[in-house]
Amino acid sequence: MMILSETVKFLGGLKSVFFCISILGGQNPDYMLHGTGVKSGSDPKRPQSGDGSTVAPEDAARFLSCYCSGHCPEDATNNTCDTNGQCFAIIEEDEHGEAILTSGCMKYEGSHFQCKDSPNAQTRRTIECCSTDFCNRDLQPTLPPPIPGSK
Repeated sequence: MMILSETVKFLGGLKSVFFCISILGGQNPDYMLHGTGVKSGSDPKRPQSGDGSTVAPEDAARFLSCYCSGHCPEDATNNTCDTNGQCFAIIEEDEHGEAILTSGCMKYEGSHFQCKDSPNAQTRRTIECCSTDFCNRDLQPTLPPPIPGSK
């Protein structure tokens, strides 16, 4: 598990914020890669007026439409998903040495860290992220060179 710490100024004081990213067998956690969990038929672009709720900045952000293949939510239609985060394309080497390219939506929460590959990852992979509608359709990440002494 990798823990990152950031100190931020908060209402005149300092507050430490800790971010934990768990790397499970070199895989990104699926819950980070499947959009936002917005239900079909709801309009995620607008808070409900008069319901007395507040909206976090990441929830008020404009939603993106992304191409998805291999990392599509269950309710995806026409290989499309919506997110308040970023679109991504990832290439990974599977257990047989084959390169697998997939793409989809990444939630806002943690996307800044997920979109920065770790050169110390145990599996060969590269992720590229972007933030305009369907921008990931033409992304073509390439695998990093093999790690000396592996396999």
